[in-house]
Amino acid sequence: MMIHPLSRRGAPRTVTWTDRLGCAQSESEVVDVVREYLALVSPEEFASLPPACRPAKIVDGADITAYAFELVRCRNEDREVTDRIHRIAAVLSLAATRLSALLAHRGEW
Repeated sequence: MMIHPLSRRGAPRTVTWTDRLGCAQSESEVVDVVREYLALVSPEEFASLPPACRPAKIVDGADITAYAFELVRCRNEDREVTDRIHRIAAVLSLAATRLSALLAHRGEW
């Protein structure tokens, strides 16, 4: 991801997926960030993952947390695809954590 807002010193700063998730203020914003991230993963990379580790449709926060859990489970069971799964799992786990924080902040948890 290559977004370059200016830092305080005027130099470009790359905005990461972690930054974007940290700025999300609602479930729908987290879903949007996750969808954008998954859209950048190549079809070949998804095809190389075990079927259980391929994403289903991401509609809401429940889909994100379920997929994050499945990725971590797959990562722990299949050592051959750990690097590929780890990258995707890291972003989805951050998204699930952000969703939890948003729910806790609103007092829904």
